[in-house]
Amino acid sequence: MALASPFRLLIYMLEYSELTQADLLKALLFLQIYEMLTVNENFRKIERRLDDSETFNFYELITHDKESFDEYLKFFETIVVMKIPNRFSKEEAELLFGRPSELLNRHYEVRKYIANNYRNLDTVLALNSKEK
Repeated sequence: MALASPFRLLIYMLEYSELTQADLLKALLFLQIYEMLTVNENFRKIERRLDDSETFNFYELITHDKESFDEYLKFFETIVVMKIPNRFSKEEAELLFGRPSELLNRHYEVRKYIANNYRNLDTVLALNSKEK
């Protein structure tokens, strides 16, 4: 049986499994966020730049990739505002958001930019860095 979309998969699983609707919706949300973080080429490019500590240049990031960087930050700001991490267990949230959180906390200039432009995200990143 070929399924055309995650939505069809969700309906199929609701009909033929023991999982609750809430469990399936949570799984679908998890998959969509995971897909966004792993498939979106702009997001992957930003993460590669943030991960390269030896050659990281904040000015270059803001000059050449500002639109992609802001899109990346807006994605996480939206997730924070919607309180999406609260819908997952601590382990699931760490799996999805641990790496991006680590990368965004790694560079002083990035944290300063986030603090000035993305206050909700800044608050969560500050809390996450204190927990570790």
